[in-house]
Amino acid sequence: MSNVCVVFQVMFKCYAAGPFFNPMQLAAMESIEQTIAKFTEFDVYKPRDGSSSARRLNNTIGAGKDPSATVRHAVFIDNITNIDDADLVVALVDDRDVGTVFEMGYACKAGIPVISFTAQGYGMNLMLAESVIAHCKGCDQLAAALELFLIQRANGQVDVTAFDERFKRANLSEGIEADRSMSLYKQDSK
Repeated sequence: MSNVCVVFQVMFKCYAAGPFFNPMQLAAMESIEQTIAKFTEFDVYKPRDGSSSARRLNNTIGAGKDPSATVRHAVFIDNITNIDDADLVVALVDDRDVGTVFEMGYACKAGIPVISFTAQGYGMNLMLAESVIAHCKGCDQLAAALELFLIQRANGQVDVTAFDERFKRANLSEGIEADRSMSLYKQDSK
């Protein structure tokens, strides 16, 4: 008999939530996705590329048309299903996209850990701050949070207190203070 060693790698599904409606948002999302992709343990789900419904929605909006109720509903169901299947959500909070905020809240209620990310130094309000395991300012912090997530999952569960010490308290204390003086949504300059 020969000795055979089989190695299995655990894959975690990561849902990358965030706006991608202008070049700056798209670049930030691509940075998030590239950072996640550096970890072979993660399979990244990108809603904008996720389903034929999402592509139809994006093509319709890109053509300056309103998508049908059927397409909108299909995208909603696709996104919800993929959040339900996720082990982790990483969410871009820049520009306060309401769809992303919904996805964060939905994941939190479903018991799925959420890591928030900002490329523009955004802070968070109290409700979002309490719903995330880490708030990362830049790709280096995101990589460190992903690594800590993997270590925690290898130990059986995600211990939020470990994230608090390393990410949340340091990054959120200044962000919450900043957010007290600004509204949740940017005001039009009109």
